[in-house]
Amino acid sequence: MADNDDFREVAKEYAELSKVIKDESKTLLEKKRKRDELAEAVLASMASTDIDEVCLPGGAGTITRKTSKRTGTLKPEYIMDELKTFTGGDEARAEAAMQRIQARRDISEKEVISYKA
Repeated sequence: MADNDDFREVAKEYAELSKVIKDESKTLLEKKRKRDELAEAVLASMASTDIDEVCLPGGAGTITRKTSKRTGTLKPEYIMDELKTFTGGDEARAEAAMQRIQARRDISEKEVISYKA
């Protein structure tokens, strides 16, 4: 019976922490949205006055304006188009290569639990 009681206590604590995290996540999301709105205003102001860096008063930090570059997602349609070009328009070879690429992708699995109130 002691093991069953221990399990119930652990499960109860898990459920309580899940609820706290859910509630705090909502608050955090609201703060992130507000921060993003402010970031747009700060960026627009810095861009219009051609300022790349601002030192905040009282040693509160520095805001730096820079360009972020990200590589786009490798979409299957794009890969197929490139494979067709690479194979000289041979759609069968391009399709075979695409299937081989997709079949060899790593898949990681992990057992998880979820909680719903």
